[in-house]
Formats: sequence, structure tokens, C-alpha cells
Amino acid sequence: MTFTNEERAALLARLPAVREALVGNLRPFAQCGGALLPIAGADYPGAWLEHGQDGFFLADTALALGEEAVAAAWAEQEAFLDHQREDGLLPFCLTASALEASQRTTRPRSCSTSPLAVGCCGEHDHDPSRNYSRCPLGRVPRHVEHDWQEIHGECQMNKAPTDHNLETMAAHDAAFTVRTRFKDGVYREETRPFEAMPDGALRARIPAAEIDPEAESVDILHPRFRARRGDGGYWLGPRGQLGRFTRDNGVWTTDVYNNYLVLPACGFKTDAGFVLAWVKGLRFEAEIRVDAADGLFEMPVRLRIAKIGFSPYEDAIVDFYDLGPDADYSEAGRFFRKTRLAKGEIVPLVEKMKSRPEVAYLADTFTARLPQFAMKPRRPGDQTPETEPEVEVRFTYEQAADFMRRLKAAGVEKMEFCASGWTTGGYDGRFPSFFPSEEKLGGDEALRELSRTATALGYRMGLQSTYIDAYRVSPRWSEDIICKHPDGSLVQGETYWCGGDAWRTCLKRAFELFLDEDMASWKSLELGGANYIDVFSALSPCPCCDPRHPVNRAEAAEVQRRIAQRCIDELGGFASECGEDHLINELSYINYVGPEMLRWQGYEETLALPNQEVLFPLRCPDLMTCLIDEIVPFWEIVYHGFVFHPADRLTQNHTIAGNRRRSPSTWLLSVEFAARPIPYIEPDTAVEDVKRAYDDYRPLARFSTLFLEEHRRLSNHARLIRYSDGTEIVVNYGHGPFPHRGAEVAPLSYRIFEP
Repeated sequence: MTFTNEERAALLARLPAVREALVGNLRPFAQCGGALLPIAGADYPGAWLEHGQDGFFLADTALALGEEAVAAAWAEQEAFLDHQREDGLLPFCLTASALEASQRTTRPRSCSTSPLAVGCCGEHDHDPSRNYSRCPLGRVPRHVEHDWQEIHGECQMNKAPTDHNLETMAAHDAAFTVRTRFKDGVYREETRPFEAMPDGALRARIPAAEIDPEAESVDILHPRFRARRGDGGYWLGPRGQLGRFTRDNGVWTTDVYNNYLVLPACGFKTDAGFVLAWVKGLRFEAEIRVDAADGLFEMPVRLRIAKIGFSPYEDAIVDFYDLGPDADYSEAGRFFRKTRLAKGEIVPLVEKMKSRPEVAYLADTFTARLPQFAMKPRRPGDQTPETEPEVEVRFTYEQAADFMRRLKAAGVEKMEFCASGWTTGGYDGRFPSFFPSEEKLGGDEALRELSRTATALGYRMGLQSTYIDAYRVSPRWSEDIICKHPDGSLVQGETYWCGGDAWRTCLKRAFELFLDEDMASWKSLELGGANYIDVFSALSPCPCCDPRHPVNRAEAAEVQRRIAQRCIDELGGFASECGEDHLINELSYINYVGPEMLRWQGYEETLALPNQEVLFPLRCPDLMTCLIDEIVPFWEIVYHGFVFHPADRLTQNHTIAGNRRRSPSTWLLSVEFAARPIPYIEPDTAVEDVKRAYDDYRPLARFSTLFLEEHRRLSNHARLIRYSDGTEIVVNYGHGPFPHRGAEVAPLSYRIFEP
């Protein structure tokens, strides 16, 4: 065959791309001591030893490609000879899965017949981790180093590991990397051996006494939580943030607005399989992050030592579970859920409903937020009784009662309402003081009457308050109740609210001083709905270093659980803001799992887009620079069926006029994420808008207590979810029909497929 000059030029022009593709196909092989070999391709992630064209090409151009290619060219030739069988033939292939290589229990009957033989017949008692060139009766490994050094001496092989070389990965996952960073910028790196756990996990443990309290942070990195740009697979964050290895540089972290870690797990999917990381020690000090630098991705668990406030109070523990080569984020979510269920650590809604009437009530409806009844202007700075702005009434209890009556007349049979702005000083006005309720609204008796009205209509009403923030204008203000830094200074909140600058309340001190009194006052209001304590499930608990009432984050989380249990036992229920899972057993409902969808897609930037539908299904907008490619319902696969939940701030108010992000696709996102609506009613909200949300949810309410088993991409515009009863729902974001199981899903719609 003869090539024309143009064809030769075209082929030569492709050489750089071919070289780059070859380097991108290099993978570590456990059978070869972790050496990098060129895989056959995406369809079979293994090295085919019968033909070595890729290796010869690498050897021919290795110096131009860099030392990694030199090492791979050398390693493939070693593999070629080391894995020769007794009959002189080569094994069919080598698998790239270190798990498969290390856990294979059924050995071939003879060297000459096994397509998976790795240079050993398997019939003799010897160390299976060693590779032999012949049937190892004599147990003598064959070494080809001198032969190939003579042939490829000019390559000047150098296998020393570097920070940017995937050869640093332990091929059999024997050790993890620990990087300790100090405040002066100095860092120390070491490796430690994993502990093999009875449940199959590899445990990374650092005893508390061995964590330097002067460190800024400590990173724990599994060797398989690394990838290069262009590798197959993805990283997975706790809320379902998913990023592929397509960028050169960037950082993603949960440490935004006080570390938003909804569940203590993350995952890493590569050609070798899916590994789930589960933080079990110092969980509240852990940050999940992804760092990409020059095309190398790493996903460590970072312990924020400098932010603990104390010496480390327990061992750092991260358990890593290899879920196998075919596992994905759905399997990871099921594994996490089933493991916790089997240990009795989490309580499903169907069990909560047996002893908690407020949970049973919500099984086929949802919560609507009433308008803030009263509030002050939101201004920065501390307030005093003399400088406090006037409290303004925005919505009266009589107006709320009238709205409820009209909603009932419109056909909404059941609904739970959450009332805010009822406290003294109005919405976020004088916390941690709640009582007496705001006099301009009529005080406690008028609020009690509104609750009675809701109950008479078949509705329920709960109240919003919080123990997180404190304001100097509060009658309960004292520096004694405020969290302290280690130097004794007061811990300030991230921003200001209607009460002025916010300060962090020490939960331990608030529990001691205020809870009994507040419980008695709440109980007197004859409430029927869950007592909603804001922010408890939205932020990592705040430590307090006051020597009179010290409390670390884990202890503060336990105080939150005790407060929540008091609400359940004495007030009929507990709810909070987001999906942080340390309160998963106490929660009846949350307002949204988190703000991650809205934060990721941009608050104001996306409003400039001419059509919100360009963001659905969820993906990174072109105008955003981010490591996240999409968000998937990983959290929902774990916890749907344990708490009633809307999806995100992005999906709130999907029917409410005036919502600038309202789109025909917004409700589809809730369907895809097994979520329920949550209207935030304003004084001008129409009853019809809330009724439409009620009607939207009714066909889906029967799934609220089931588990979510699977989420899958069917096409660029179609997604499938599967519940534990076998029901499938296909969501079609496209503008044309989508076929599934012999039927069509209409454009911008969803369809339920019964089992």
C-alpha cells in the first residue's frame, strides 16, 4: 500500500496526539509491582501481551514523551518475559484491577490452559505475589534486567517516584500518604500502613497522640484517589458533586461557609474500580477536597487541625472500601446506607412513623413556610435597646389563618406550616431570646389561636427558632453564653441578620441555661407541628474553648441531638434546615438538602441567562469555572426514606410567581432527586400557586418512605431513578419525546414505569 504525500503529512501531524493518547492509557498493574503499562483501550482496561505494538512505539519515542513513557516501555518488555508460561506462550492478558489480582481465589488447573495465568501454574504452594517465567517448581524468578538494559541503555531509566508521577501509587493499596502542613508553610509527608478491617475496609488511622496539635492541617490520601487529566472515571463529593478528570488545575472543597459536609463520605472512580472513603474518626473536623494541579487530580480527606480549638480529641480514622471495578455512585450510596442500617445506626421513616405522629402526617404532604410575620431591617453592627430598629409587621396571624382557610377550600387537605418572625423582636431579632412572642402580633395568645386554627382545618403548624446565633440586643445576652476561641476572644458568625452582627452561641451553655424554660413556653402554645430549630443541620457544630464550659464539635453535635430529642419527646417533633446527617434520626423534615446546586451554578450569574432550561439537567454552565461537572443524588440514595426533603435552594418555590429561577424544568429536578416541594409563602403569594405545588407532588407522595436504589443517565437529556419497590421514573429534560420500555416520555416531563 502506498501513501500519498498528503496522507503521510496527515499521519505525521497526528503523532503528537497519538503520543499523548498512549501516555494517557498508562495504568498501574499489581502483577508487575505497580509498574505502568499501556492498556489495550477503554473497552478492555488490560494489557494484551501477545502484541506489543504500543510498547515498541513507546520505546521508539520514549525520550520525546518523557520518563513516564520510558518507564512504561521498559515495564512492558519486562512483563512480556516475566509472564511467559511453561509452554513458551504468553498469558492472554493482564488485568488492570489490583483488587481482582489480589483477591482471586480460584487458580487455573494448569499453566498451559489458563487465559489469566500470570506466569504461575497455581498448583504449587508458593507466594502468589511473585511472578515467575516458568512453572515455579524450582522457585527461581527470572530476571531480564541486564538483557533489556543492554538493549535500551540509552533510555537511562529512572524509576524514582515524584510528586507528579502515578508510580507513587501503592499497587496493592498497602499504605496511605499523610501530609502534615504547618502554619509557616512547611509540610511533612510520610506513609503509614493500612489496617485490614473485618468488614473488608482498609483503615487509615492516625492516633490522636500522634497528630501534631501545632499543625494547620493533616491530609489522608489513599493511593487510588489520584488520577490524571484524560483518565476515565470521576470523583464524588458527599452531596453528589461529581467531576471528571478533564481539567488541568482547580480546587473543590466542602470547607465553604463553615464546612458543609452533609455525610462523611466521598468516592473515587477509576479504571481500577470504585473506592469509597468513609470518615469515622474526627468526622466533624474533616474536609473533603479535590486538588488538580498540572493535570494531576488528588482527593484527600483533610483534617482541619488548626480549627479544632483543642488538641485532637480522638483518633483520625478513614475507612476505605473497594466496591469493585463495576461499582458506581449508586452502588456506593446503597453500600453506605445498607452498612449503617445493618448496624442499627439509622432509623427509616417507616419506623419513625410508628411512634411519631408528626412523621406519619407528613408521609403524603409537605411543609410550607409562612411569611416572616415581623422583622426589623437587616443592618450590620451590634444593636442595643436604644439603637434597635423598629419591628415591622409584615403579615398578621389573621392573614395567615385566612390563607389556611382558602387553601383548604381550594382542595389542599393536608399541609404542615412553619411560622417564623413570631419571636420577640421579630425574625432573627433577639436570639437566643424567643419569648414572650412579638407583642405587635398579639403575643402568645394570638399565636396559640393561630395554631388552633391550623389544627381545626386538619393542618399542623410548628415554629422556627435557633440556638446558633446570639445578638447583643437580646435580653439573654452575656459573653458567658458565646463560644470562645482558644485565645478567649468571642466567636462571631459569618454575617449579620435582623438582630445585627451575629455571635455564635455555646450550645452546651444554652442547654444548661435556657432549654427547660423554652420547652415549657413552646409547650404552652399547643403546637401540632415539628419544632424547627434553624441551622442545626446546616453547619458543622461550633466548638467553644471557654474553660468554664468547653465543648468540641463532636460534643456540640451531641448537645444538638439532645435538644432535638427533647423537641420530639415534649413538643411532638423536630425539624431543621439541611441534610447534615448527624441528626438524621431525629429529623422529620428539612427545608433542603443543601445549597450546593444553587451555589455551584451561581446565584446572580445564571439569572442573566435567557432561558433557565439550559441548566437542566444539572451541569456546569459555560460561564462557570469549576471542577464539578454535575450533581447526582448520592445523598438521596443514602437517605431518601429516612427524612422528608426538598432537593436544594435551587428547587424551592417552583410554582411561586416572582421566583426568578422558576422554569418548567425546576420541578423535574425535584423528581430526579426524589424530592418534595417547599413553598416559601409571601404576603402576596396566591393560594393557587401553593395548590399547584400540592397537585404536582400528589402522584409522587407514595415514594416518600421508600429507598432510592439507583440513578442513571440515559441520554444527555434523560435521567432514570429506581425506587426500592422496583418503580422507575424517567425524567425527560429534552424538547422531544424520549423512548423507554416501549413507551414515550413527553418533552419536559416525567413518566412513572411500574415494576
